[in-house]
Amino acid sequence: MRFSAQNVRPGYDMLKKAKGCCCFYATPPSATMDEALVDFLAAEEEKPEWIENLIYIVRIHYAKNDKENTKKYCNKLLSLTPTDEDERDRLDEAKKILAKC
Repeated sequence: MRFSAQNVRPGYDMLKKAKGCCCFYATPPSATMDEALVDFLAAEEEKPEWIENLIYIVRIHYAKNDKENTKKYCNKLLSLTPTDEDERDRLDEAKKILAKC
């Protein structure tokens, strides 16, 4: 069996996407945290229990030192039930971030 990032950590196709972007762009696409947050919040409206999206929202609020929203989204994340190891890891990360707030 050949091992790749996909075999070891299913759901981690971001590496492949990043490599693909390098083929089409001289520099990878960039956005500010605020622009990214707008997109993540729009995604949350469509799929409010998407754990991967919620952890990005938490990370941005935490990076911006917005403790109120960091706590709000950490608590929302922690109310969800993970379905795989990646989601459990994201919930563990949310617990650690919440402890720092």
